[in-house]
Amino acid sequence: MNQEDPIMEFAYRLERPLQDENIEWLVDHCAKDVIFLDPFNELSGPTGYRAMLNDVRERCREFQFTWCHTQTSNNVLMGRWKMTFIPTTSHKTWVIRGMSELTFNDGLLCRHEDHWDPGSQIFVHVPWIGRLWRFVYRRLKINQG
Repeated sequence: MNQEDPIMEFAYRLERPLQDENIEWLVDHCAKDVIFLDPFNELSGPTGYRAMLNDVRERCREFQFTWCHTQTSNNVLMGRWKMTFIPTTSHKTWVIRGMSELTFNDGLLCRHEDHWDPGSQIFVHVPWIGRLWRFVYRRLKINQG
């Protein structure tokens, strides 16, 4: 843990298991008007941030979040990450890769925006949606020949 640098402490806590104590710590270090954004959600306030963390905990077994690379500057953490889990509706391990931008003010998280591609990392694996996504990707793919 890095208690001298609240940004890196927050990053460290995101890699820890989503147990009650850790979720409480993360939520306690959110600004009252924190915003969370990802391809599916736009949540606000500590209640919204808690809902996101609890949703991950409830829907994912063997959840592991790992920062592959992080960089901080001017109260912003940018990071590339890998998330592995088994959905509660499946027995297959999923791997999602993406990037996050976390903005802080006075040591509190103000904005957490996740960037990742659900089309190529989730939808292509869903039987009837996957066929459509693969068709679209083939149509949009650049032909080098």
